[in-house]
Amino acid sequence: MAYEKVSFRTLDGLTLRGHLYLAKGGQLGPAVILLPGFSFIKEILVPKVAEHFQTAGITALSFDPRSLGESDGSPRRDIDPSRHVADLHDALTYLQTLSEVGADRIGFWGFSFNGVVALNAAALDKRARCVIAVSPLTDLSYPEDGLREMLAAAMEDRAAQLAGKAPRYVPVVQKDGNCPFGWGAGTSLIEYGVAERSAAMFENYCNEMSVQSHYRISTWRPYDLIPLVAPTPAMIVTAELDYMSPPEKQKALFNRLTGPKEYQSVPEKGHMDLLGGKGFENIMAKQVDFLIRHLAKQSKMKAAL
Repeated sequence: MAYEKVSFRTLDGLTLRGHLYLAKGGQLGPAVILLPGFSFIKEILVPKVAEHFQTAGITALSFDPRSLGESDGSPRRDIDPSRHVADLHDALTYLQTLSEVGADRIGFWGFSFNGVVALNAAALDKRARCVIAVSPLTDLSYPEDGLREMLAAAMEDRAAQLAGKAPRYVPVVQKDGNCPFGWGAGTSLIEYGVAERSAAMFENYCNEMSVQSHYRISTWRPYDLIPLVAPTPAMIVTAELDYMSPPEKQKALFNRLTGPKEYQSVPEKGHMDLLGGKGFENIMAKQVDFLIRHLAKQSKMKAAL
């Protein structure tokens, strides 16, 4: 399927770049904004998702979060989840300027870490009509010794940067399959392999992130906002074999949503193979149905309420 290369500005003056998959069907149609997985760029995992939505008549915008891929932002690969949430607000504002998109027919979609980002954006931005979080991460914590090590490294790096040195970087996933500083619920050699293959395929991707990214993640409290997603309809899609974000914890996250919500449990799938292979069509069909229902045109009477 075809896409257009597009760009839009953020409130703080950056240019973010993405791919716009325009659906056929004329004016003021439904649209969804897609964010790839943690540290990933728009070319990894999400193109098939965007194409599926496009074929179903839903315009899809995927873009590189700030400091990643083709988007502006310095230092490079410096991940700030709170600003990524704000970037979703500005992406929605951009879509509202397009004649092909209905200003009140836009939703958010995020995978893995960015599933949590999408939920936070929906909690804060009631212009979004709905949100889908696919395999949202449920554990962003550090063990005590890892946290102390990370904070010491972050402070040393801050001082070094102020002295004119380059930022320090660490792998997103290490060769042993673990995350630096013991972050999160756990990764494996599968995730390391995906990261390394992606780096070989895409010149705009690298399996590394700034140490300051870890500092910012350690101060982020995204789960406090989950009750505020309501009354925006939300959908959680969970792989039953997900060890990075255990299904029981995703279900607990789902249970904290107090508004309209739907839960899709996908058997025989893990975190990294959920968005492809056998069963992909069925997984996407349920998401399409959710978006079509919640991004439908509002009657004038309902819109006025």
